[in-house]
Amino acid sequence: MRQQNKSSTTAHVYTHDAWNRLVKVQLDSVPPSTPITLNESEYNGLHWRTVKRADTTSVPNGLDQKRVMYYSAAWQMIQEDIDDSYVSSPGTNDRPQQVWGPRCPSPTPARVSHRIITSSRPSASSEKLSAKRRVQIAKKAAAKRWGKN
Repeated sequence: MRQQNKSSTTAHVYTHDAWNRLVKVQLDSVPPSTPITLNESEYNGLHWRTVKRADTTSVPNGLDQKRVMYYSAAWQMIQEDIDDSYVSSPGTNDRPQQVWGPRCPSPTPARVSHRIITSSRPSASSEKLSAKRRVQIAKKAAAKRWGKN
């Protein structure tokens, strides 16, 4: 655990795990009292960050956003599920996806974002349709970015 004084009355407290990965950031007062968590991260066995919980408000009041990251076998992030209010009303609000090109070892991805407007659960047929549509959008974005092969 490391502490960095932000001002004369507050300090950031950084917590790392055994592999020196940042797992928690807290805002604490000086002298110490009950800290407010600003950020928490979880990692998989390959040391890739898979979950990030963060406080996104300008006045720290605790965690309110959750991001779940999904990766390809080539260590490239391919999708991120973002829940902007996971404590009060859990459910994915945004689902950005990265489409990676084949032309160089670490190409810049095209990013496709799917903002979820409604909180109601879609039917299975509309879910399949939207999945097909997402693939079409991703293919068009990749073709536009890298040209047709």
